Amino acid sequence: MENTSLNWERIERILTESFREEEARLLRYYYGISLEAPLSEKELSKAVGKRGKKLSAALDKAKGRLFRLLKEEEIEQIVLFGDRQSDDERKGEAEPEEAL
Repeated sequence: MENTSLNWERIERILTESFREEEARLLRYYYGISLEAPLSEKELSKAVGKRGKKLSAALDKAKGRLFRLLKEEEIEQIVLFGDRQSDDERKGEAEPEEAL
């Protein structure tokens, strides 16, 4: 599990396909998707134009929906396992040698 990471392309596709632009932007900023780091609460509030309870409610709703959607996905589609990729690459390299 050392080489495990999230499939950010798949998560981005879920945001694009399943959320309104405002909700998707809120989640991108909150989790730091496509950014170097997540925004602080103050920066997040400024970026999406909501404060206090409205921001909290919108964020809770969007996070809950994202987690439900991710839960429905197959784990292999949202988590990249480095060891499995290495095995696949090794198999791909071994096949041409066998053909010779």
